[in-house]
Amino acid sequence: MLERIREGSDGLAAVYPAMLNCMIALRSLGYSKTNPVYAKVEKDFAGLFVDDPDDFRIQPCLSPVWDTAITIISLADSGLSPEHPALQKAAEWLVNKEVRIRGDWAVNNSYPEASGWAFEYNNVYYADTDDTAMVLMALRLVQPGDSQSLNDLFRRALGWQLSFQCRDGGWAAFDKNVTTPWLEDMPFADHNAILDPTCSDLTARTLELLGYIGFDRNAKCVRDAIEYLVATQGDDGSWYGRWGVNYIYGTWQVLRGLRAISEDMTQDWIYADAIGSRAAKTMTAAGVRPVAPTKIHRPKELAQALRRKPLGRSWASAPAATWIGRAFNVACVTFFARKSPTAPGMKMKSRAPVSRAPFI
Repeated sequence: MLERIREGSDGLAAVYPAMLNCMIALRSLGYSKTNPVYAKVEKDFAGLFVDDPDDFRIQPCLSPVWDTAITIISLADSGLSPEHPALQKAAEWLVNKEVRIRGDWAVNNSYPEASGWAFEYNNVYYADTDDTAMVLMALRLVQPGDSQSLNDLFRRALGWQLSFQCRDGGWAAFDKNVTTPWLEDMPFADHNAILDPTCSDLTARTLELLGYIGFDRNAKCVRDAIEYLVATQGDDGSWYGRWGVNYIYGTWQVLRGLRAISEDMTQDWIYADAIGSRAAKTMTAAGVRPVAPTKIHRPKELAQALRRKPLGRSWASAPAATWIGRAFNVACVTFFARKSPTAPGMKMKSRAPVSRAPFI
């Protein structure tokens, strides 16, 4: 624990539960409040505080790497050129945040070369596949001055990302093959997050990255990932998203990943989710009525799914309204992810990414 809270880390795992428990542990072990070790831990924890004039709250963690990557993607998709100074500056910042330390992941993953990105400013022991995929999707849209260095970094990080594919074909966030379910029965398990199991959203995000860079869709890692998504699809056509707005997030990301990797989006198992998914039911519970498609391949199964009780319910409060808005935005992205670019109503232009062929 002491090693994990020193330089290169903005607190233990740079996330609220671990940081708070670290403070409790140090005090229980006799560390005084003036001890330099405890003082750093306390300072790191205070970095999560937001003290507005009318409110005080504690953030669970900070997200600059993710925010920077998704901002690059947004600006590039909005028309900014790959050579724009703002994109180059942001890309340089991300490049400097690459983690080159073999963290705790090395216990279960023997991949020799460390790479990847964490969510936070400084969290060198816990790079994760989710942020790494998002950063690589962002960097592919920027044309740097030194393209060879970026090519080397991209190849290194992509190899690291692929090394985390688990036995079942999916990807988890921080680790590999950590799926012993009985550990979740421990009473102190934080909302059953004591494990880092594979999940549909991160698996699909990796497929999305591979699709954008022209990775071989017939490669074993891709086929295994698609088989994983088939196996983890719910009976009603949905996918659960572990790292977002549950079924809406999971279903949206899976559709986006499958389309990016050029999977046939008219297959029964993919098309079914458009009306029968829990995402649609969650939208209904939020007061948003999804539009039914004109074609349904499995009418009996889908009709049964729609008669089930919705999994989400919201109230007319400000926080609820915020989440409804976010859910609706994700639901709209789900629609666009599934639709063919030539379908009626699809008028959006998609800019070609900067070529990154050397990574493949």
